[in-house]
Amino acid sequence: TLYITSKTKTTVRSLQTMSLPRVTTKPPPNVDPVKASPAYGMRALPKINREINHEDLHTRQKALNLLSDMLHSPNNIVEAIKVGIVTSLKGVIKDTDDHVRVKSTENLLIFSGHAKGREALMTVKVIQPLSSLFEDRIYQVRHSVHSVLEMLTRSGDGAECAIDCSLIPRFVERLEFEEDSIKELILGSLYNCMTRDTMDALGCSAMAGLIHLLKHESSKIRAKAARDIMVLSFPLKGKECAVSEGAISDLAELLGDESNFVRANACGALMSITVTTQGKKETLKWGAIPKLTPLITDPTPEVQLNAIKLLTTLSEDPSGRESLSDVVEKLSDVSLRSSDQYIKRAAEVAVKTITWKP
Repeated sequence: TLYITSKTKTTVRSLQTMSLPRVTTKPPPNVDPVKASPAYGMRALPKINREINHEDLHTRQKALNLLSDMLHSPNNIVEAIKVGIVTSLKGVIKDTDDHVRVKSTENLLIFSGHAKGREALMTVKVIQPLSSLFEDRIYQVRHSVHSVLEMLTRSGDGAECAIDCSLIPRFVERLEFEEDSIKELILGSLYNCMTRDTMDALGCSAMAGLIHLLKHESSKIRAKAARDIMVLSFPLKGKECAVSEGAISDLAELLGDESNFVRANACGALMSITVTTQGKKETLKWGAIPKLTPLITDPTPEVQLNAIKLLTTLSEDPSGRESLSDVVEKLSDVSLRSSDQYIKRAAEVAVKTITWKP
């Protein structure tokens, strides 16, 4: 017998409510509504491929999420290529749904991390469609797109394809607006493309944009900007452009940077520019020799080698040779003590060049 008093009325009402049959429309808390269960064995990837192209948005989302999990196993990469998943991903990267674009570009990035995957991406000609997402409002989409392009342009065919798609001017344009992490990727893609062709970059004022980045707070961006200037300065027009745009003063300042990558690439860029007489005189004018002298014994081999080679180039100018007369003993010591054959050889050449007399 249930005895009801005034104090237990609330409890009774609660019991009555709980006894009513109710079915919730919410999924269980431990179930992901956008994650599908994979099909068994060999049927899994063909099913995913069909669902990626499905007209139902929820189905596409679930398929892309499941694919992302499966591609982390290298064994599934080749099979996914065989069933045509790369082609399907290319078709949905422009989807109006943000989640679909994020996951489709993320899956393309996973493919680009494998040799067979990069080959498949080049076969379906994915570079041009990816470039249409440069201004996507979702950061993750843009980051994945530029990561894929940076990977693809490392090969000659990928770089040539990017150049043919006129992506170099667009890379330069995006350097001004993008997040720092994406700027690093763009600088990498630019470097890969400019090792093949520098004319497009010189024609779209890439030098000015790269010089601006030499003062960036990120050491990675400074290092990559200096490396890109080095490649852009290989042709004579690039050397002249570097001098006229004022790159030498900023590069000379970076010779004392705390990052060894920045110092090495700054030396490399100045080496490229100082091949011309005008480049030598400008570099000497901005006081490069006092900053280069400590780098002769830099603990980083790449910095040490580039610094010695740069000093050798500057010593070809009469005023530079005179300024370097006090460094001969230091270079001679490096040539005798260094265990690196390249540094040893560079130091010997530097001593001969500095002590040469007409």
